[in-house]
Amino acid sequence: MTPRVDTHAEVLDRVRKLLRLAQSDNLHEAGNAAAAALGLLDRHRIDGAIRARLLAGDSGLGDSELGDPAERIVDGRGNPLDSSKRLRKWKIFLAAGLAPLNDCRVYTQKSAAQAKLVELVTVGRQNDMDALRIVYEFLVTTIEMLTRSHGQQEDRQWRDSFRLGAADTLVQRLLRQRAELTEALLTQAWSSKAPSPEPMKLGGRASTESAHVPEPAAGAIIVSERELLDQRGIAVDTWMNEHLGASVRQGRGIRYEVSAFEAGGSAAWSVALDRDSD
Repeated sequence: MTPRVDTHAEVLDRVRKLLRLAQSDNLHEAGNAAAAALGLLDRHRIDGAIRARLLAGDSGLGDSELGDPAERIVDGRGNPLDSSKRLRKWKIFLAAGLAPLNDCRVYTQKSAAQAKLVELVTVGRQNDMDALRIVYEFLVTTIEMLTRSHGQQEDRQWRDSFRLGAADTLVQRLLRQRAELTEALLTQAWSSKAPSPEPMKLGGRASTESAHVPEPAAGAIIVSERELLDQRGIAVDTWMNEHLGASVRQGRGIRYEVSAFEAGGSAAWSVALDRDSD
């Protein structure tokens, strides 16, 4: 019997519950909950992409070409990730760092509905944008908590530099963990998929020796599948170029206080994101 696969909505509901636990005063409980939530999101995304690719088989078509509505790339301007009359640069930096982890992209625009309001807009597949929102909101709350703990007596510029440093470290940690998890899941997927060698007749005897054309190396297959995962993000870039074009401009550099930035980066290591307990 084929095991039941959780729907995207069910996974997001579990993640939300875990991240509520991650706000606990019990640091060990909070850390375990945060790590489990982020690991669950990553596994769901990567497993889903692998399953979709296997279902596509040798057709050479992507999921969007096969008509899967969940793979349709959309502009999320109707439901911005964040908005403010003065949208903080550290929040834009955080969202821009998290977006590729969820095969999304972000940009800012002036609100058409409210004057002087700046919106942080996502582009991607709806399921991916939902996941990005959950992680973004959790990390914004986490960074604000760190800032209150470490910068209560500091001025606004120091606190914003601190937040930027914390955001940078958290994004780098998540990038590293995503790479490790992707490698592990791809290896697991292809090792379980690889068929056992068929017995061959060699000189009248049964043998399992690979005497004929060798199979592609497992590492080569994994690299190919990793590239296919990367194509999800590239497809979003292509969509943005075609539909938004010159209306999306490159952001400016961010100035910050080095000592505050470094203090934020150091404090971000206290956030338990490691998934050793997964």
